[in-house]
Amino acid sequence: MPERNALEVRRERTIIVPADVLWQIIEPAENLPVWLPLCDRCERLSGDGLGRLQRMSVKWGRKQGEIDQEITEYLPGRRLGWRHVDERLDGRPAPRISSDVRTLIELHPAPGAATRVVLRSWNVPATALGGLMLRIVALPRIRKAFDKALTNLAASSG
Repeated sequence: MPERNALEVRRERTIIVPADVLWQIIEPAENLPVWLPLCDRCERLSGDGLGRLQRMSVKWGRKQGEIDQEITEYLPGRRLGWRHVDERLDGRPAPRISSDVRTLIELHPAPGAATRVVLRSWNVPATALGGLMLRIVALPRIRKAFDKALTNLAASSG
């Protein structure tokens, strides 16, 4: 788990899609842009399961970003989590706003072929200015993306 001073975004929703179906959507790195609106493209760099490395491409304003991620939590059908290991904007190191960024997706089976989906993100500010930027810009963007992601996953039933 992230440090105590991490800023957290948490969104959850019970959707009428079985957990095993949702797992097939969220687990492959290449599927990330299908359901998570922050992501334009994602590719597996190496490995499978715990320790897998993947690269997510994003747009940040007019800049193209790349975020290399390592899978840090992996429980098939239940939990998928990663941490950022490198961030670049237009091919150069990105400004260091966070010293640690983690994301976790949890799938909790619920009655009636439903699943409670919990999306969580933690950002540990690297500096006081980084904390301000996170609160004003990044966290609202993550909240909006998580809300849309839950809507996208709910729509996957048909």
